[in-house]
Amino acid sequence: MRPHRRRHCPFAVCTSLFVEDDDTTRELLCAEMDGSFRVSPFAFGNELVNLDSSVDRFDAYLVDWRLPDIRGGELVRAIRARTGAPIFILSGDTSSSAEIANALNSPNVHHVAKPADALILRKKIILSVKLWKQS
Repeated sequence: MRPHRRRHCPFAVCTSLFVEDDDTTRELLCAEMDGSFRVSPFAFGNELVNLDSSVDRFDAYLVDWRLPDIRGGELVRAIRARTGAPIFILSGDTSSSAEIANALNSPNVHHVAKPADALILRKKIILSVKLWKQS
């Protein structure tokens, strides 16, 4: 049996992990990404950090910068230590600009301002995953 192809995705299946503590934002963005990605939502960053080695199975990571249980930079470093997949920091908070800019020094880390436009975010993720898989 051939794997089901997702529309908009250049690969058989694109998987993304989304960490967002706000239920409404998480549900809306997951719904917007449905059909392009298989999204695994998490409400807390420590859920991701405490996963076993299977955390590296995702093609892309979308993480809210301000989570109640872990600092954004710490979460980005934890993901980057396990995988080179694209990481997208979601933030509407300009008071964290210096910290976010520092996180952008890591390879394949991107920033998306909230509220995120789902069409543009989807395109950015697809292009980043494609480049990462080709490298």
